[in-house]
Amino acid sequence: MTTRTSEEKHLKLDINRKNILRRELEKKMAAVRRWKAQLDTTRKKLHRTRIEKSIVRYGKQIEDMKKEILDLSKDLEKRIKEEMAISEEEIKAFQERLEKEKKAVEKAEARLEDAAAVQVPEPSEKADKNDKGTSPEAEEKEEKKKSSKKEASGKDKDEDASRALKKKLAEEKKRMRKAEMELTSEERDKALFIKELDRIAKDKKVYSG
Repeated sequence: MTTRTSEEKHLKLDINRKNILRRELEKKMAAVRRWKAQLDTTRKKLHRTRIEKSIVRYGKQIEDMKKEILDLSKDLEKRIKEEMAISEEEIKAFQERLEKEKKAVEKAEARLEDAAAVQVPEPSEKADKNDKGTSPEAEEKEEKKKSSKKEASGKDKDEDASRALKKKLAEEKKRMRKAEMELTSEERDKALFIKELDRIAKDKKVYSG
């Protein structure tokens, strides 16, 4: 695994860890709100005491979790922006590479079409009837024999060329698909980072108070 891939992987893991912590925080805050609402309707002293202790206990945990989330968010925001700067360059490079691969595929397809359109040469005109005193029937038979040999030889060569072009086309398409996948991955990561920066901004506003 390259250093870049390793750093990106750790960044995503840390984003996920922060968001898991954030969801746990939201659950605890929701529980505190429910307990505070229960205090308004609970008359029993023992029950009220238990609820109040739970609120205090959760309140301390909530403050600790808020601080941890804000610290994580500060670190993640810096790392995400650095990663996005690199991703922008990579996306541009992948786009250029994909365009190059597409042109290579189009060129290979055109060559294959041209090869398929090549016609086997037509047999030459019959030799003059009176040439060397050979009969027209014998000349025609000999001409057909020569044409058949040429046609068979030409067909073999055409098939070899066609196979080579098809192999080349398959390789170009494979490279194009790989470039598409890499570009899609980079664009997906970019969308993830943009979304996370937006979430971090909201978290800082909500949890800083």
